[in-house]
Amino acid sequence: EGYFQMAKVWVETLRRQGLVFPAGAWAEAGRPADAELMARSTVSDFDRTTARIRVDLLIHRWPFDDAAGPGSFHPANELEALAYRYIQGRIPWSEARYALAGQYAEKGDFAAARNECLAVAKVLPFSYQPLLRVADYYRSEGDNAGAKAAYRRCLEVEDNPFARMKLAIMFLEERNPAEAAQEIERGLDLGSRGHDAMTPSAIATARYMLGVAYAQLGKFGDARTSLERALAIDANLHEARDLLRRLPRTGTPGD
Repeated sequence: EGYFQMAKVWVETLRRQGLVFPAGAWAEAGRPADAELMARSTVSDFDRTTARIRVDLLIHRWPFDDAAGPGSFHPANELEALAYRYIQGRIPWSEARYALAGQYAEKGDFAAARNECLAVAKVLPFSYQPLLRVADYYRSEGDNAGAKAAYRRCLEVEDNPFARMKLAIMFLEERNPAEAAQEIERGLDLGSRGHDAMTPSAIATARYMLGVAYAQLGKFGDARTSLERALAIDANLHEARDLLRRLPRTGTPGD
């Protein structure tokens, strides 16, 4: 809150002097309410709890308390336990935020879960991973429109096969096989190389999904090829085998 007040003084001075942007641009942009700006900051109870524990540890050792010796802390709840593990260096900062997000999601507080992931995204602005989690929490909440927009934002930051596959699932659910096939094809290409390589199991599932999309498009030859490739990777993928059995025997690849 102190840093917020200092930043506000800086911005108001810049605004009055017409610095960074012309005075007209400042006026046109308006001034969001403090509550909205604080929400955008993604500061959460994790930050406040971490700060409180650090201060508590500090004042219970020399020179504040000669008799106490090295400070110790006994967490009273899950949040304090997680914050204390981070302070002790037993868990990275981002992993602590992700773990807290998971706890919020289990309790149905998806807005708080997304906020923890957005905090990581502000520190890692070129990584898709925190934004992928944001999109997943929209999906878990049942907000498909929010999820789809978040997956798109995730892809804009850093293209990756995982957001594309999850978008494809949504398109299949919406009976939009053309969009689904496009996402899967791009995802398979991305997932075949680099640090985002997909596991064989994930590739087999993607090939099955592509077979479903092709079948819905009436491209039975392509569907058969994709399903056979899925089964070549995972012979126990029963959904692919069942769909392959039900495909019409007529048609050539691309039909």
